[in-house]
Amino acid sequence: MKIIYILTSLLGINCHISMINPPSRRNQASSYYVSQGLVNYNLRSPLNVSPDFFTFPCKGFPQGPSVSTFNGNNIQVTLEGTAVHGGGHCQFGISYDDSNFIVLKTVLNSCLLDSMTYDFDLPENAPGGKMTVFWTWVNRVGNREYYMECTDVTVNNGNSANDFAELKGTELLVVNLPGYPTIGEWNPSDSPEQDGRTLFYNRREIVLTVNNNGERVLPETIERPEQQERVERPEQQEPVERPEHQERVDQVLPERVEILPELNGCNLGEMKCKNSGFDMCVHNNWIYRECAPGTKCKQNGNSIICDHV
Repeated sequence: MKIIYILTSLLGINCHISMINPPSRRNQASSYYVSQGLVNYNLRSPLNVSPDFFTFPCKGFPQGPSVSTFNGNNIQVTLEGTAVHGGGHCQFGISYDDSNFIVLKTVLNSCLLDSMTYDFDLPENAPGGKMTVFWTWVNRVGNREYYMECTDVTVNNGNSANDFAELKGTELLVVNLPGYPTIGEWNPSDSPEQDGRTLFYNRREIVLTVNNNGERVLPETIERPEQQERVERPEQQEPVERPEHQERVDQVLPERVEILPELNGCNLGEMKCKNSGFDMCVHNNWIYRECAPGTKCKQNGNSIICDHV
């Protein structure tokens, strides 16, 4: 039984996605958690599933020491993994207390397909010092799951940690957990009601008054303008207008993706094994990605997994 458990843990390292930089809490990429013997090798699992049944928020892990420093208000997050499950919806943002979360960037449908690195800007008046950076993911294909990871960082942006500041952002949407709404599997052509975009559009805009001395004021709701935010898929080319200081919402793929024209014609997020890696459909074009060293692509229903050879 012990051998089977160890093998399962090792295979779990290559399942799903995790935050590698800055490393999330209990991540094997963090020298602190390695030195303290606190590494969890199931971090790529979603919340509320076996074997750990991670809880919301932050997988239930408490705040730890800062593992990375950012000079300025731009925060960059790099994710790692190959089982992208057709992409989906991601949220990125911050918290000062692991209780009140502000979303500062949202990526709809194309998250993990267009890139594995995302950045966002803190409000200019964000208190400096230590804070929590988080990301969440709702996968398009597969079991209905909700992923969340947190990391502890230090921001040197010239702002005092002692002064209160009113931070504007968007409330965090939680789905696919007991007591929360469910977003089912969806196809790229589905409506906003079917793929969950309507839930994201209807999130409240909030103001959180904080400082970095542990004092908190409950978030206030900002009244939305009469015309709510509309974010459509790139092919519809509808403009997105948002009031100043609101979160960024990304949908359009960068031009740097290597396109394989001979394989044109596919559905967004579709994947199939090829050689030791796999082809993935990104907006009607196939791109090829290699699996991690020592692993090989294996078909897994509508998705793929890079498993040990």
